[in-house]
Amino acid sequence: MPCGQSALVHHLEIAQRVGGGGAVYDLGHLLKPGGVRELQQKADQLRAGGLNVYFVTVPRGSTNVPALVETVYQDLNMGPEDLLIVFDGRQVYGKTLALKGDSQAFRDAFQQARAGFRLFYAKGLEQYAQAVADRINQRRGAEAAAEQAAVQRGNLIWAAIVAVVVLVLAIAAYPRVKQRVVARREYNQRLREAEEVFDRITITMPGAAPEAVNSEWARLDERLRRGREHKDTTPTDLDQLIADLRRLDDRLTRSPDLENQT
Repeated sequence: MPCGQSALVHHLEIAQRVGGGGAVYDLGHLLKPGGVRELQQKADQLRAGGLNVYFVTVPRGSTNVPALVETVYQDLNMGPEDLLIVFDGRQVYGKTLALKGDSQAFRDAFQQARAGFRLFYAKGLEQYAQAVADRINQRRGAEAAAEQAAVQRGNLIWAAIVAVVVLVLAIAAYPRVKQRVVARREYNQRLREAEEVFDRITITMPGAAPEAVNSEWARLDERLRRGREHKDTTPTDLDQLIADLRRLDDRLTRSPDLENQT
């Protein structure tokens, strides 16, 4: 790198580091005081939107300004949130990792700012910075939209996978569920039959039945209660309960006058 340019890079880096947080460095003395203030206002505006803009002018005739821009950007550890703009009175150079690989964005920005540069340099630099910022926002918006679309696609894929898994599990479980439903229906039918026989027995029993009959009735009542509550009662138990109920019912039907029996 030529000695003059090396000194310029060093000068620029010092200005960037100790500039007191400013954003405009008129090292080439190309701006008027009003232009410096205007660019500082634009930098403050863009910084509020998340983009740190630095305007730098270098003397006319500075050699290899693009290399200077790259060197300063790297040495100052600038990133996607930083935009470095360098102007030498003839050309404007922009650098930001937010537009990495999109050199056309900077050419388009210069075309948009060309009329401003014809008025005065600060106006052109202001319009150039705004055009680059707009392109950054467009790119960020497109990336955010693409990321959101990818998330939505991922969610749809997972939803489809979950749906398939649920369907497979449902198909696998269907025979067992159907079997339980059938078993429950048969159980309830047996229970209703037992209740009908028990109700008939209760109506048929004489008022002063022998103790043995009352005890049998109480035992059957307890077994029926447990059947209603599904406590340790199987369909086989219900079948046995129905058989015992019918035997007592038959006994009462054959001997309705049990109160006279010992």
